[in-house]
Amino acid sequence: MAGLSGVDAINPVCLCLVPLHSLSIASRAFALHLVDSRPVKTIPPGHTFTMHLRVDGTMTASFFEVVLHPVYATFAIAQHAEYAGRQAILPFLDADEDAVGTAISLEHRASAPVGAVVEHSARVERVEGRTVTCSVRALWGDRIIAEGSTVQRVVSRERLRAGLAALGADERPNNKSTSTT
Repeated sequence: MAGLSGVDAINPVCLCLVPLHSLSIASRAFALHLVDSRPVKTIPPGHTFTMHLRVDGTMTASFFEVVLHPVYATFAIAQHAEYAGRQAILPFLDADEDAVGTAISLEHRASAPVGAVVEHSARVERVEGRTVTCSVRALWGDRIIAEGSTVQRVVSRERLRAGLAALGADERPNNKSTSTT
């Protein structure tokens, strides 16, 4: 199939690349259904998205509703970094395209307390076929809170919807993309 090396597919659970032979027959069918070999519209390397958010209690280091530390948690930083990476490429996608996260690498370097205003930025670094890599950074003032990278795969909205439906994970009407300034 065009767009695949013959050994890789998109895992239907995490939508990440895995060896095709490691998937069940049903999963192979779904994974191959998501693959799109059309070239992605030009996403310019260097394009940047920046947003600011105030850390609140839902973003703190906690497990099972027990707060461990009242500071900006790694999981929340990763979620916001992935969101910023998505926002950096959305303006360049066609109406029939969407993007799915396939990887994130993040080093959490410093703490920020509840109430801190954190700047998240994502910069498009590489576009290889339909795979887009962004560098991401979170700053509190001039202090680097975290930095790393996100990887997304541009996919057909129709194929994504069909694949999610096959898993019983239909899109909910309130899951619409929004942008933050």
